Amino acid sequence: MEDVEREDLLIRASSGIELTDNEDSFDGTKGSVLGENKTNSFYDKVQFICIGLLLCCSSTAIIILLPLYLEAVDFHGDAYTAIIFTCFSTTLGLFVVSCIAGRLRNGLRSSLMPPFAFSFVLRTGVIYGLSCFLVIYSLERKKVVCHLQDPIKMIVLIFSLFYYFFFCRKMMSLEKILWSSLVIIGLFITVDYGLCDEFLCRGNERKNRNEDAGDWSWQSHVVWTLVYVVALALWSLTYTLLEGHLLMSGGSSADEFLNLTRNGLYCHFGGHDKMAHNMSNEGMSTSIYDTCHQVAIYAWPFLFAYILFVLSSVQFLIMTESAVFTVAVSTIALPLAGIWWSLFRMTASTPGLLEWFPAATGGLVCSVFGLLIVLSGMVLLCKAHFKEFRCG
Repeated sequence: MEDVEREDLLIRASSGIELTDNEDSFDGTKGSVLGENKTNSFYDKVQFICIGLLLCCSSTAIIILLPLYLEAVDFHGDAYTAIIFTCFSTTLGLFVVSCIAGRLRNGLRSSLMPPFAFSFVLRTGVIYGLSCFLVIYSLERKKVVCHLQDPIKMIVLIFSLFYYFFFCRKMMSLEKILWSSLVIIGLFITVDYGLCDEFLCRGNERKNRNEDAGDWSWQSHVVWTLVYVVALALWSLTYTLLEGHLLMSGGSSADEFLNLTRNGLYCHFGGHDKMAHNMSNEGMSTSIYDTCHQVAIYAWPFLFAYILFVLSSVQFLIMTESAVFTVAVSTIALPLAGIWWSLFRMTASTPGLLEWFPAATGGLVCSVFGLLIVLSGMVLLCKAHFKEFRCG
């Protein structure tokens, strides 16, 4: 019995020594890891701020350029032209960026392999594509009343919070939820004036209802407004789906359609000069083609802003691990766009033409006040994020 007790004591003693050695080695490793995180914390903050600013700027550019782009392209083509051009060019642009990033970082093969199943890619792509198609087709030719188009966009943040409470598995702190609610209040203040003033849209005063609502009946406007809301809900849903996987690892004929598509794409690539030259040689008026150059002016900056938005929003989503935070940052574009349309206006005489027209209206006051509240909420959200980052 004494021999057995001696062996037990020796085993416990030896295991105690090994445990002490492991603790020492663990403490040393922990210290080195903490030192490494401390060294990289400045780079992480700089990257966070840069990507966030890029997301804000690209979102604002998209909201400002999209109506100008649609107005210009509708004069020579239709919304299908804008969709075809944007889809193919965006796919090509993102593929080139992926290849370059793969060469500079971990190689082409690893950069192009998605961290999720093909079925998820297909499902999310269909939802995102359908949402973008419905948004563009709803906004085209004022199917949704002009002065309602931008204010309704704020609903994406409300949908994001709704999806978070019902679908997201990753918990967001109460502090972030509170400051997200502050951002929503700021957005409500921003869009309140635009919702009430039906005679002012994007800086241009309307004299009658048809200038704001087109030739559609009120029943058509109601239907397309509901379609628009559903499209925005689907758009918000795609970021919720990405959060769960990235972080977890009319009525026209065939001839008319072809002509509109051909003319619209022609204007995208500088075809207006040749078209105007041919018209003048034939003794015909070239006034119809005077605005064709507006398509290229807005199409390419819109495409560039859209690619930046896609890249920055996905990267920001990966860094923050929150779809709500990502959508909240992008909604800063709404008060910024409100201020923009208080300084410029989209003329009614020439489709897609932008001119300087500053006006001190109630919309400007609401946009500035709403922007201050939104920025306050963003600052508090960022502080909460970095607080969680330090604690983590």
